[in-house]
Amino acid sequence: MGRFRRGTVAAAVVVPFLLGVLIAYALDDARTGPKSGDRAHAWVERLDEGAASSRESENFVLLWGPRAGGDLAEASEYYRVDPVELLDRLERYYALYVGTVGVTEPVGPIAEDKIAVVLTRTWDDLAYDAWAEGRVEGGLALLEIAPEAARTGAWDVARALAVVLQSVAVAPDGPAPDAGPGTTAPGVRGSSFGEAMASFLATAAEPSDAGDLTSFVRAENLRWSSGRHLDGGWTLLQHVADRDGLATVGRLWREGGTEPDPVAAYARVAGLTQEELGARLAEHALRNVTWDYSTQPDLRRYAAAVDPALTAEPGTAVEAVDATAHHYRVPSALAPAENGYALVRLSPEEGATAVRVRVRGHTEAGPDAAWTAGLVAVDVDGAARYGELAGGTDVTVELTTGPDDAQVYLVVAATPTRAHDFDPAAGYPGSARYPFELRVAGADAWGFEPGFVRPAAPGGGRWHTNGGGWVGEFATVDPGVYVGPQAVVQDWAQVTGSARVEGRAVVDSGAVVGGAAVVRDNAVVRSRAVLGGDVVVGGDAEISWTCSSGVYLRFDRAQTCDGGAGELPAEPALVPFPTADLALDGAPDPSPTPTPTPTPTPTPTPTPTPTPTPTATPRPTPTPSPSGVGLPEPIPAPVAGCTAVLSIVNQWPGGYQALVTVTAGTEPLTSWRVSWAQPSDQSVAEAWGARLRQNGTSTEADSVGWNSALAPGASTTFGFSGSYTGAAPVAPAAACTRSR
Repeated sequence: MGRFRRGTVAAAVVVPFLLGVLIAYALDDARTGPKSGDRAHAWVERLDEGAASSRESENFVLLWGPRAGGDLAEASEYYRVDPVELLDRLERYYALYVGTVGVTEPVGPIAEDKIAVVLTRTWDDLAYDAWAEGRVEGGLALLEIAPEAARTGAWDVARALAVVLQSVAVAPDGPAPDAGPGTTAPGVRGSSFGEAMASFLATAAEPSDAGDLTSFVRAENLRWSSGRHLDGGWTLLQHVADRDGLATVGRLWREGGTEPDPVAAYARVAGLTQEELGARLAEHALRNVTWDYSTQPDLRRYAAAVDPALTAEPGTAVEAVDATAHHYRVPSALAPAENGYALVRLSPEEGATAVRVRVRGHTEAGPDAAWTAGLVAVDVDGAARYGELAGGTDVTVELTTGPDDAQVYLVVAATPTRAHDFDPAAGYPGSARYPFELRVAGADAWGFEPGFVRPAAPGGGRWHTNGGGWVGEFATVDPGVYVGPQAVVQDWAQVTGSARVEGRAVVDSGAVVGGAAVVRDNAVVRSRAVLGGDVVVGGDAEISWTCSSGVYLRFDRAQTCDGGAGELPAEPALVPFPTADLALDGAPDPSPTPTPTPTPTPTPTPTPTPTPTPTATPRPTPTPSPSGVGLPEPIPAPVAGCTAVLSIVNQWPGGYQALVTVTAGTEPLTSWRVSWAQPSDQSVAEAWGARLRQNGTSTEADSVGWNSALAPGASTTFGFSGSYTGAAPVAPAAACTRSR
C-alpha cells in the first residue's frame, strides 16, 4: 500500500475565503520590523562560514547558500526561487495559523526573533537536502525547504510551518515532545493528534492539496488520534472548525496539544457534556460517508484518488446472526473503540420507503458502554441526507428512503457515558472496544440481499477464491491462503503456505507472508517485512521487519521481533442476543431523545449549526432507559414562523462571504423564504443552499429540497459570496417567512 507522498492525495476542505487574505508586510534586503533575524543568520554560519545570502520579511528570514548565487530569482533552474513570492506566502500562512486559528501566541522563539527559512541543497554540504521540515532547535524556530519544494510543494511547506508553530505552542525551547517513532509533528508519543493538526492547518492554507486519508479510511474504528491515523485524522478537526469555528481548533491545540486524549480536551474547550461530545463524534462519522464538509467538491476530488483497493469494501463487513431475520453483528475485533466508529452499508429492499435499524450494544464488553447511531442516504448525485441520531445502549434509528437513493449507511460511534484515561502508546491493546448487534427492517446488510452478485474487483485486482479478499493483479497468493472479504494483498506482495490475512488487514506491495503466519484486524504489513512461522500480527500494528514468532498487536515504529506472547489475549467470545430480543415491530422505542444531525453541504459553506433531515419526524421525548445516554436538549424554539440572521463571515479586498442561519419557530416548516435589502454597492456572485433572486436592491432566498423542512426550533444554513466597491460590507437585517 504505502502512503502517498504528502500533498498528492486525500482531501481538500477548509475555509476557502482564506485564500483571498492579503498580508501586508515590509520586504527589503535589510532587516525590517521589530523582530530580529540575528539568530537565524548565526545558525546558518555552521553551514558555510557566514556566506549566506538573505532576504527578510516581517516574520521570516530567508537564507540560501552559495550554489544558488546572490540573486535567488536569477539562479539556475534547479535553485531558482522567487523570494518575494515565497516570503509573501509564508506571511499568509503565519497570519492564518497565528492570527486566525490561534494555534500559538507569538511567544518564545517567535516573540522577538524571526523564523529562519533555510533553503537546503544550496550549500556546499550536499547531504543537507531536507524537502520541507520544521522544528524548534535551541530556541530558534527553523524551517528547512528545498528549492523545488518552494516552487512546487506549497502544501508541504505550509505543513512544515504548521509543525514549527505547533512546536512553539507546546515546547517553545525545543525539541518538541516525542510524538512517537515515525512522526514529524509535536504531540504525545503514540498519538497522531500532532500530525492531524499539521495536516488540517496546511489544508486550510493550501486547499489545492490536503492531508492523506489513506491511513484513516480503513481504521476509523480505532480510537481517534491512534498512531495509525497519522495525517488522516484531520477531518475531525475540520468538523470542529465547521461546527465551532477555527478559533476552537486553535484552542484545542494550545490547551490540549500535550494531553494524551485530545477528544477529551475538545469536550473541555468547547464546554460539551459527554453526551454532547458523543453527538459531535457521530456527526463527524456521518459526514465522512461523503466527506461532507465546507468545501466538499474539492474534498471529494482528492478523496477519490485514494487507492481503490482500500475502498473496495467501504466500512465494516458484518456477520449474520440470523440472516433471514436481518439480524447481524460487527466482529468484536473490529468493533469501534472509544471515540471510533463503525460504518455498515445497507441495501434497501425493493419497494421499501424507509429503513429502520435497532442497535443493541454488548455492555459487558467495555466500561460505561454506550453508542450513538444514525443513518445516512446518498443519492445518485452523491448528496447526503441524514436521519436523526440516537444514543444509548439499545437504540432505534430510521430514515425515509426514495427512488434516488443509491446507498444507505448505518454509522455507530462508541460514545461511553464517561471518558476514560488512555495511554496512546498502548495502542489497540490499551483501548476497549464496544461491539454491537443490529436488526434491520426495510433493508439487508450489503452482501446479504437475495441474489447478491459482488461487483468486479476495482483497481485491476481480483477477489481471492479462498475468502474473497482483494488481491492485486501482480501479487502471488497461493490457493490455500485465506484472504478475508475485507483484507487486501497489494501488487507484488507474496502470501504463501497456510498463511491467513483476516479482518481489514493489508499486506503491502513487496511484503512476504508465509508459513502459518496470521495478519488480522487493522494490521498493515509493510513492504520490507518478511513474516513466517506462527507469528501473529494484528490490532493496529504496522510491521516492516522480519519475524517468525510472537504476537504483535500495537502500533509502535520502534517495536522489533521479540517472540513475545503479545499484549492482549484474543477478543472475548460474546454470546449473540436472541433475535427476538431485537424485535423492531411493536417494540417500545428504548432510545433517549434523538438529536438532530447536520444538513448536507453540497457546495462550500461553513456549517455551524446542525439541522435534522427533512424526511425524519421527531419523536416525542421518551423517558430515557436506565442504560441509555441522553443527547443534547433541543434549543428552545423561537416564536412561530422562522427567523434569519445574516452574518459576514469573511471579507477581502473587493469580496466577501456571507452565511445565513434560518431557525424555525414553534411550528414545523415545510419551506421558507429569507429576504433582505442588498446595499447598492454590493452584488451576489454565487450562492449555495438556497435559490436567490435579485430585483434591484431587494434580494430573496428560497429553500431547496434538502433543507426545506425544519422541525420546531431546528436550524439550517445557506451562504453566498459577493463583491463590493465601496466601504467594507456590513450585514443587513434579514427577515424569514413561510413560503407555503
